[in-house]
Amino acid sequence: MVKKVVIATGVGGLLLIAVGVVAFLNLNALLAQNRDRIAAIASDAAGRAVTFEQVSVAFSSGLAIRIDGLRIAEDPDFGKTDFLALESAFVEVALWPALQRRIEVRGVRLVRPMIQIVETRKGYNFSTLGESDAKSTAPPS
Repeated sequence: MVKKVVIATGVGGLLLIAVGVVAFLNLNALLAQNRDRIAAIASDAAGRAVTFEQVSVAFSSGLAIRIDGLRIAEDPDFGKTDFLALESAFVEVALWPALQRRIEVRGVRLVRPMIQIVETRKGYNFSTLGESDAKSTAPPS
């Protein structure tokens, strides 16, 4: 009897691992298919062009979305370089809502961020972040 319970538990554990691997691969495929849509949503939210090299599912201190090579463009009135460039970002999401096709962000971790802050008499270059039609208050150069 004990032997059957051990075998059933082992088979159940292997089945759960297999389901987890398939779900992980499906999430990566889903992120890859929607890469342009994700970049468009991020660009709209930032009010500037947002680009990245790769997006994938990862495990940080839980389920996370890993974004490699993230770049946020500078306000054109402040320059042509990137406002933000980073090696990787981990957006930690809650597992249960993710299984229900909802994203609840639990935290964000940036790896090697480089942020360029510019101040002029009329403001900072980050003051237009989040505006859909970014209009800078900086004087023309």
